[in-house]
Amino acid sequence: MLGNEEKRRLAEAIRALRGTKSQKEFASILDVSQSTVTLWESGRGGTPSLDNIDKIAKLRKEFPETFVAFLFGRDCVTNDRSEQTKSFSDAEIDRLSEAIATKLKTIK
Repeated sequence: MLGNEEKRRLAEAIRALRGTKSQKEFASILDVSQSTVTLWESGRGGTPSLDNIDKIAKLRKEFPETFVAFLFGRDCVTNDRSEQTKSFSDAEIDRLSEAIATKLKTIK
């Protein structure tokens, strides 16, 4: 589950990626609804699915782990995944794990 600060960073990332495209155009690129983009940009949306995290990261030309580090306010200057998560607190890892587990349950 993303907290308010993580949602603010997600909104910032989505607005930057969307640029001059309409929300509808950007939604079609991610294969989500326009209302999902609206909610993400307003900071009121839920946690993006793992698939959407991957798509957003690719649009940002980075690894999904790097994008998640950005959402949690961490710098990630390496592609070594073990290095990327060292600065996460136990609480942040727990929140991320919960979000992933919740999303995985909906896939079954």
